[in-house]
Amino acid sequence: MSLVWGILMKKKFMLVLILILTFSGHVTARGYEEHLNGFNKVISQADMNPYYKYGLYSARLIAVKNPEIYLKGDLLFAKFITTTKGLKQVYQADLDHTLSLPLWGSSFDFDLVDFNKYKIEAKEEIYPENYPVFNYLDERLTSITTILKVKDYKITSLEAINLRYIMKRIAGISPERLYIIFNKDNNAFLYDRGSFINCYGEKINQLEIKNPILVFNEKFVWYPLMERDDRDQDPILKNLISKIYSSDPFPELTGQEKELINKLKEVSSLQTEKEKTAATLFSIHSTNGLAENSIIKDKWQSLLPEKPYYIASPEDTMNSLVIKLGNYLSPNTAYLASFNGLDKISEEYLNNVGSKKIISGEKIFNAWGNTWTNNIMENNIDDSFRTKGGICNSQAVNLASVLDLQGIENTVVRFANDSGGHTITIVPEYNKCFSNGLLLNNYYNDFKFSLVQAINWDNFVLFGYERIYHNNSTSKGIALINRLLEDDSIINLKVPLSSINYGDKKIYEKIMLPENRRKR
Repeated sequence: MSLVWGILMKKKFMLVLILILTFSGHVTARGYEEHLNGFNKVISQADMNPYYKYGLYSARLIAVKNPEIYLKGDLLFAKFITTTKGLKQVYQADLDHTLSLPLWGSSFDFDLVDFNKYKIEAKEEIYPENYPVFNYLDERLTSITTILKVKDYKITSLEAINLRYIMKRIAGISPERLYIIFNKDNNAFLYDRGSFINCYGEKINQLEIKNPILVFNEKFVWYPLMERDDRDQDPILKNLISKIYSSDPFPELTGQEKELINKLKEVSSLQTEKEKTAATLFSIHSTNGLAENSIIKDKWQSLLPEKPYYIASPEDTMNSLVIKLGNYLSPNTAYLASFNGLDKISEEYLNNVGSKKIISGEKIFNAWGNTWTNNIMENNIDDSFRTKGGICNSQAVNLASVLDLQGIENTVVRFANDSGGHTITIVPEYNKCFSNGLLLNNYYNDFKFSLVQAINWDNFVLFGYERIYHNNSTSKGIALINRLLEDDSIINLKVPLSSINYGDKKIYEKIMLPENRRKR
C-alpha cells in the first residue's frame, strides 16, 4: 500500500512540476512574443514617424546608427546637475523626496560617486528572472540619470564605462582623447589618452581587449554592425582601431536579431542636426523642468516654433509620447504584457516598482518617487524598475505601454486639481484606471479634474491650463477644445489629431521635422 501511495505521490509531484514548468514556459514564450511585437511596432513606423525613431534612442538601445547621442545627452545632464544649486542634496536624498527647482545649496559633484558600491553584472542579471531578453538587441546604455540613482547598485560594464567617460569629460578632458570600447563578450573599456582602463577603473594592457565591436565617443563612431566608420574623420580613432582590431568585429546574433538589426541600420539613422538635437533630449527623457536651465532651454528652443503657440509645455507631451513608444522595446514591458488581467499587471508592476511611502500621514504602497527633483526628467519603464522612481506621469505612461502591446485601448490623462495635479491611465473597456501603479475603479468619480493633456495611442492632444493657449486659432478649434474640456465622456477621447488646428498649421507639424513627417 505504501509503495502504491508513494508512486501516486511521486506522479502527483511530477504533474505539479510539469504544470509549473509549463506555466513558466508559457509566460516566457508569450513574453518573447510581446517583445518581438514591440520591436516590430517601433521599427515599422520609425522611417515614417520620427517619434518612433526617437523612441529607439529613448530606450537607449546600442543597436542604433548614432550611439554617440547617448554620450551627448548624458554630458548635457551632467553639466546641468554640476551647475545647478541644490542637486547635491537631491543626489543624496531618497526617492520619496518632493524637492522642486529652484533649490539652494551645493550643486552635484562627481566626487560624491563611490564606485566601490557598484556591482558589475551582465544585462541578463539586471532584469528579473524569466524576463524575455534578446542576446544583443537588449544591450542598452542606460543614462546616468538612472545609473547615479540605481537602487541595488547593479550596473553593466558598459554603463560603468559610460559613467567614467562622463566624469572625465566634466573634469575637462576633450572627447578626442577619450573613447569607449565595447567587445564581443559584452565587456567595456575606456581609452584615455593612450591608456586602457577597465570598468573597475584599473589600467590594463591593450592585449586584454579582444574582439571589439563598437568604439565611440560623442563625436566619432566605429561600428561595423551598423555600417558606421568615422576613422577617416579622426586620426586618433583610426590609430586606435589599428591597434585593437580583430577579424571578427560582430556580436553573436540570433536569426531574428539579424533581421531586426538590418532594419535598424536604416530607420535609426539621424541625418540632420535637428534630428540629433531631438534624439539627445529624448535620450535623457528631458522635460520642461530642465528647460529652466539655459543649457537645456537652448536645445529645446531650437526644435520649437519661434512664436509660442501654447501655454502648456510641448516638451512634456513629446517626451511622454516618445517614452511610451520606446517602452515598447523593453523586456520589462513585454514581461508585464505576457500576463492576462489588469490586476495581475498591477501586481507585477508594483512588485518591481512599488514601495511604501507616507502620503498625507498615511502609509501607502504604490509606485511614485522623484529620482532627481520634481519635473526635470521622466522615468521610462527600465528607469523605474531600476530606481523604483518616477512621478505619476512616468508610471501612467509606463503602464500605457504595456496595455498598448496587449492591444487594450487606453488613454493617459494629465489633469490639474486642488493638490496640484495628477496623471492616470484610463482603461475605458474595464471602467478602471491605473494611478501610480494601483488599479482603481470608478475613475471619473474619483478624480475631479480640469483636463490638461491626453495621450491616446500614438497621437497626442495638448490642452492649455487656460483652455485656449495658442494664437490665431480658428473659432472651430476653440469650440472643439472647450467642448472636450466640458464633456463628461472625455475619458473616451478619440479625437483625430487633424481635427484640431493651431493657427495656420497643426502644432505637431511645427514640432515634427518636415523631411520625416509621417504621411497621413
